[in-house]
Amino acid sequence: MARPNPDLTLKTQRAFAEGRFAACLKAARAAIKANGAQPVLLTLAGLSCANLGQHSEALRFFTQLVKTSPNDPAARQNRIQALLSTGDTKRALTEVEAALARWPDMPALLRLRINACLAAEDLAAARTAVDAAISVTPQDAVLHGLRAQIALDNRDNAAALDSLETAVTLAPNNPDLRLQYAEYLLEHANPDQAGDQIETGLQAFPDHIGLCLLQARLYGAIGQPQMASTAYARILAQIPTHPIALNGMAYTADAQAAALLLEPLKSAADAEKRGSPLHVLLTFALARAERTVGAPEAAKTLASGNRLAARAMPYDAKAEVAEHREMLDLTDAMTPVTASCRGPVPVFVVGLIRSGTSLCEQVMAAHPQITGFGELTQMGNAVRSALRDDTQAHDLAATYLSALPALPTDATAFVDKMPENFRFIGPILRAFPNAVVIEMQRDPRDVALSMWDSLFPTTAHAYANDFAWMAQHMNHYARVMADWRAAFGDRIHAMRYSELVTDLDGTSHRLAELCGVPWDSAMLNPQDVNRPVLTASSQQVRAPVHTRSLGRWQGHTEQLAPLLAGLDRTLWPEL
Repeated sequence: MARPNPDLTLKTQRAFAEGRFAACLKAARAAIKANGAQPVLLTLAGLSCANLGQHSEALRFFTQLVKTSPNDPAARQNRIQALLSTGDTKRALTEVEAALARWPDMPALLRLRINACLAAEDLAAARTAVDAAISVTPQDAVLHGLRAQIALDNRDNAAALDSLETAVTLAPNNPDLRLQYAEYLLEHANPDQAGDQIETGLQAFPDHIGLCLLQARLYGAIGQPQMASTAYARILAQIPTHPIALNGMAYTADAQAAALLLEPLKSAADAEKRGSPLHVLLTFALARAERTVGAPEAAKTLASGNRLAARAMPYDAKAEVAEHREMLDLTDAMTPVTASCRGPVPVFVVGLIRSGTSLCEQVMAAHPQITGFGELTQMGNAVRSALRDDTQAHDLAATYLSALPALPTDATAFVDKMPENFRFIGPILRAFPNAVVIEMQRDPRDVALSMWDSLFPTTAHAYANDFAWMAQHMNHYARVMADWRAAFGDRIHAMRYSELVTDLDGTSHRLAELCGVPWDSAMLNPQDVNRPVLTASSQQVRAPVHTRSLGRWQGHTEQLAPLLAGLDRTLWPEL
């Protein structure tokens, strides 16, 4: 038998301390062979495997470690984490409960239980688990931040806000919690408070990447592109190839600045795996910069970005059709609410993406008695919960209203301009007898070109990267709206984009009437509204209303051939 070699153990420990995990694993294997399966060696070998992404091998080492040290809770923790990393959530849950039976107040195990519940997608259990952990360590600010995220996933905004306020109070110098709080505030229509949180965080941590990115996003949302560029430049000064900052700069740069971005964007895109989300993002950003400087290859780059995005996110037309059937059934099963809800009138602006919903909302939000909330996900969340839980219309209304951001006390109406709410018009009108639904209508050929120019990195808009898919989705959209009109008639109000931009005075009077407020001349200057716009239209709505986008498709008929061939003329008779 070989003599023990303590130098191998020291070599293993030194390699791990220096972050050389491959070298550590190699040394650990040699030390285990020479010195036996000592707990320290099994631990370092397992942790090295985990850092190298070799989770199955890490599990093997940690399993051996538990056998060697059955009374060591740290050994149990490492094995449970390895089970989670290998996707064995069920066994991880079983073992974490068994470990907590022996060590009930151990914070690390309590955190593992939270992670196991989240991995199992059991939000109710995760909330119970995080509450149990907080009861043991109530001053742990990170736990309160985690509780906030779980509350958001449960669509409990009040609990999320309470937890975030507690978290930043307990740890005012934690920039990640400050960032989480600011993100919540921005997403829930509190841009001023979000800005205050960002500034507070940056005073203590001026180079915090997440805070700098959110500051840049906020500046872009409130129409200050130069300030946004400055914030992105601060990030690029630290990390010249930061993909999100490069992308942001591409969309805020003038021609001179865009010219300086071309080579960094190309290099950054080439450094990413082809077809990966960041590669697609940077390809679209490069196309934008090329267009800004007037480069002839911009169209080719944009086409490449759309092809890559389409390959990564295929469009599922059958799923859309199936969802609509579910919405029709849900609507039929709901007993309509007859008494109008107290408070401001809910106004839902729906339509195809890039159909002018942002401009429509901006015109209404210019009125001092109308609050614009932007694109809210609350209705989609509430409807899908109703579908799952067999909820009635009055419960749907209560769930939606409870999840809204705070409204000004003098608001007469509020606007939810999520275009995708066209899918849920039936349940909306069952739940809100006083709801106003405004459908933005725009030439589908102009809509398609606008979709093509923008990256929508979600599967909900997968159709936007292929003209034939756009046609399929547009036909589906037209059929859905025909069903809702057949069921609800004049409760759905059509607003043509062409009329909005050519007759702002007339259409703004009509919008004011729909919202139940007297017309206000501020509605003629929507570009002056001081509110964040967190959509692809954030720059367009800052410009005075114009007609330059009308009929843009006419110069692109060859490019639009797949769309034109796919659009059903019985659904789009104006074509």
